[in-house]
Amino acid sequence: MEIQSANFSFLREHDPQLVNLAARAEQFFLDDDSNTCIIKLGQFAERLAKLIAVNTELSQVPKEAQLELIQRLRRESIISSEVDDLFHSIRKARNDIVHEHRNADSHEALTLLKDARYLGIWFYRTFTKDKDFRAKPFVRPVAPTDPTTELQEEIKRLREDLVAKTGEIDATAELKAEIDRLQALVAELGKKIPERPPIANPETPVDIPERPPIAAPNIDPSPKGETALTPSPSAKRGEVSKRGGWHHGVIGIVASRLVERYGAPVFIGSYEDAHDDDSDQVATVRFSVRGIPEFHVFHALEYEPIKTIRNKGGGHKAAGGFTLPAANLEKLRDGLREFADRENILPSHIMPLVNIDARVDLSDVSMTLLQQCDRLQPCGLGNADPVFYSENVRVISQQTRGKDKVKHLSLELDTGNGKIKAIAWRWGEYCPVPNYVDIAYKLRANQWQDTTSVELEVVGIREASNMENSQSSPQPLQLQYKPAPVITKLPQWQKLSEAPRPLPRPLLLYGCDRPADKFQGDVDCDRPNRNRIGQDKDYHAIVLWTLPPSFTHLQWLIALAKPDYIYLGSHIPSVPSIEEFRAQIQSLNLDNIEKLNLLDLAQQWWISPSAIVSALRELNYICEFPDTLPLEGELLRMQRWYSIAIAKLAALFINAR
Repeated sequence: MEIQSANFSFLREHDPQLVNLAARAEQFFLDDDSNTCIIKLGQFAERLAKLIAVNTELSQVPKEAQLELIQRLRRESIISSEVDDLFHSIRKARNDIVHEHRNADSHEALTLLKDARYLGIWFYRTFTKDKDFRAKPFVRPVAPTDPTTELQEEIKRLREDLVAKTGEIDATAELKAEIDRLQALVAELGKKIPERPPIANPETPVDIPERPPIAAPNIDPSPKGETALTPSPSAKRGEVSKRGGWHHGVIGIVASRLVERYGAPVFIGSYEDAHDDDSDQVATVRFSVRGIPEFHVFHALEYEPIKTIRNKGGGHKAAGGFTLPAANLEKLRDGLREFADRENILPSHIMPLVNIDARVDLSDVSMTLLQQCDRLQPCGLGNADPVFYSENVRVISQQTRGKDKVKHLSLELDTGNGKIKAIAWRWGEYCPVPNYVDIAYKLRANQWQDTTSVELEVVGIREASNMENSQSSPQPLQLQYKPAPVITKLPQWQKLSEAPRPLPRPLLLYGCDRPADKFQGDVDCDRPNRNRIGQDKDYHAIVLWTLPPSFTHLQWLIALAKPDYIYLGSHIPSVPSIEEFRAQIQSLNLDNIEKLNLLDLAQQWWISPSAIVSALRELNYICEFPDTLPLEGELLRMQRWYSIAIAKLAALFINAR
């Protein structure tokens, strides 16, 4: 049964079940059952997160917890930090009630109702064509009005008049007639008042109808059009966006991002809506302000030339907000420049700043250290998350992550006794960073399925200041790599599925993950071995269960086995990811290897020799070997080699001769 909701009805065309969950939460709020209200809001947030994943075509993970899904949405920049915080506030409140048996009050329930509604508005704007959608103001849930209440009160009053006028026959008759009329009206209205719909138990599962996926939009976490106003004397003349519909929290996020990037105090605002039918209304701009240590936001707002031209507002040292008549924008700029001069804001103050709490060796980062940091919670203004600093850290691998315009920098760092992952949000444009860096970071718990590990959240990075111990000189590495002998006999190529049965013998069986007992009789495996006494040295056929890891390996096989036929199977070896292959290379004890047998290692790992050399060169080794592509290109070329058509293979040998 669908339930009406004054605050969430705009979601009905997108997903009726969202409206039902939110409406039930509102009903429980009316019944003064804040706990159940928050539980229903938790179900609302869970369903909304799943719909976001579907609408952005995010891969599904079986039995994925709500926390893991929200973290994936944040990592992929599908949701902003503000939306992420709203999801977590609802999730934590629900978990405290269900698992910690905490009792919530009506104030908390009402706050979370508003948070859930803002999530719904963000969802509607993001996944529909109506990007400027404006929902009606939030309405505090109230009990439905009974239209008979006033009539009952009137009947009561008339009865009191009747008692007072028992001696007046005519008046009594009139009063009785009026009472009868009103009672009949009450009875008729009572038939038309719908019963309050039943409320499902909060633990009752809800059937979720399937909806077609919507193509993922380009989600830009910061609105376009707003221009920051800074107190710098060289600041260019700014403009304020006339685009409506931005929640005030959004411009606050943009202001924080600008401070992070440029290290300057930021005043950013957008026009508030004016009513078309009120031509005398003065246009106003709503500002969100973020400061730096040298710029006291509250003092700036209370500075007389600024205070006298603004409307209501307030704040503290680091942040604030206010409204301003649009006609006073130029006066605001002048006042800010004057305040900056008075406070001696210097150009050296305008730069990104990272405050370091402790210098640590990256090898000391562990879950124990993270748990010790958690004791400092709650963190926020005045009690920021601890920031650590490590020098001369080697970058094992790096890549960009994220969709569309928002890219993040993902790093894998060498701890000295292992490796650790790090993420730098919105730093994709700086990829690649140097091989050795000084890095400032916070500690975060990275939860994946049933495993929790420590991850670094990068807040500052620069090229290593002490390069003497970090940047070693290139090291030569001896390779054992013999070219294949000349092929004197060209075989005929045929698909294994089309080969005659039984296959001719003697037979050489070769390939990755070849079956051990599928071929019986006079069969050798892996390497030609026809030099025993009394045996012919040539094979009638080679069965390639898969292609070898390189053309050179195939040349060796044909030159030594001299087969009449080659029967090619359809199996394809798996190609590792860049990270997996780099880990394999780093597992080699190269310092104790006098000469690396490249062909043997390539066949052992089923990786092309050129890919191995490319990875070695990334690690600053000098190898006597032809030029190679970057590792990503070599792995891609290997994938194409394993899928090459049989006709092209035969042509390669003809051309080679």
